[in-house]
Amino acid sequence: LSGPSIKASNSRNFARLMAVLARLLLTVYSHDYREGIRLCENMNAYYQILYGSPMFMANEAISRLKRVCITIGESWMFLRDQNRRTSDLRFKISPKAHKLQHTPLMAELMNPRHVQAYGEESLIGTTTLVWKKSVAGKYEANVQDVVLTKRPLGFLLRYTVF
Repeated sequence: LSGPSIKASNSRNFARLMAVLARLLLTVYSHDYREGIRLCENMNAYYQILYGSPMFMANEAISRLKRVCITIGESWMFLRDQNRRTSDLRFKISPKAHKLQHTPLMAELMNPRHVQAYGEESLIGTTTLVWKKSVAGKYEANVQDVVLTKRPLGFLLRYTVF
């Protein structure tokens, strides 16, 4: 469970899962929850545009990507501000979050999914740690299923407010 193929698949499928879970779980009518749903749905749209487009993207796809990236940025900044007010800094502006905003510019030359490198992404490290802790014992035969369940579930539980 390491390498570029695993990372690409995890990110793309996790975005889809988070969009579905956000719609199912964030049911309280509040601006925070609407922005959370909007963020998750647009992250999913981001991956759908990139992975549904050829190496050289059409202008229409680039325009949709720009709208999606702007919406992600707006939602991110709103949620960052809301969290800052409660001294909970969950929506940090990391290099990855900043780079996402430059994706449409890069897409004008070539679809970024064809030139991205996953070696520097943090999910590989955390997924690998979960895999190493799960590989022994009675779950060894089903380690991939266990990890692909534990990782998203752990993420969901960490960021769910009870």
